[in-house]
Amino acid sequence: MISLINVKVDEFRLTIPFDFKSLGFNDYHIKKTIDLIDRTLNLSKMYGEKQRILGGKDGYDSIVVWGRNEKDYIYLMYSLTNPNMKFSLKFGGRALAIYLMQYKYFYNKETNVYEMLNKLDTKCSIEIDDELERVRLSRLDIAIDLIDENLIVNDLYKKIVFNEVIVKNKRNSIIKIQRNMGKGVKTETMYFNKRSSNSFLRIYDKKIQQIDTKGIDYNTAINCNDWTRFECELKHEYAH
Repeated sequence: MISLINVKVDEFRLTIPFDFKSLGFNDYHIKKTIDLIDRTLNLSKMYGEKQRILGGKDGYDSIVVWGRNEKDYIYLMYSLTNPNMKFSLKFGGRALAIYLMQYKYFYNKETNVYEMLNKLDTKCSIEIDDELERVRLSRLDIAIDLIDENLIVNDLYKKIVFNEVIVKNKRNSIIKIQRNMGKGVKTETMYFNKRSSNSFLRIYDKKIQQIDTKGIDYNTAINCNDWTRFECELKHEYAH
């Protein structure tokens, strides 16, 4: 069995600047910004025409989406009552996977999150009050899979408990296990920090999870000896 380490972006969210003080937060300039984002990533071409949906989300009162159903939506959100919130562009896990697949279908080549961010940064960063305001990551979810690397979650849990392995944040502070879950005395999942924190880490036995749920990676799970996944959710300054 060949071991494998795979790293991918699961989900991301961007804050896109808007000079509402100079331009005014009106329908004309809002539409121009939405169209610019649309053209930069070719969203309507590859994902279907945009549509407005009623209601708010995450504190924003205006929402434009691309996609056929709610599970697959790419969200672009802004607030008419609070333009300081700027524009927020959200690619969930399913939406990102579909977008990357569609890109390959339309252009016969692959793209990645880095190229997407670079395009948006180039087209949508603007100068406000003589300072360049750039597109910023406000949420980034990263998944790291270690398949047949002989890294067992329960063994790692014991090492962390006995301080043989430590987990730190970017400020060099040690992060303890918030909670752990498993069957009997065997730990299969560990959580570090709270889900609402700016950094949240989940380490779990992906092999067991896929077999129990008969997930889309079931065949990979039954054909490997061990599969440990690290899922890191980064928000705000950690994401950027």
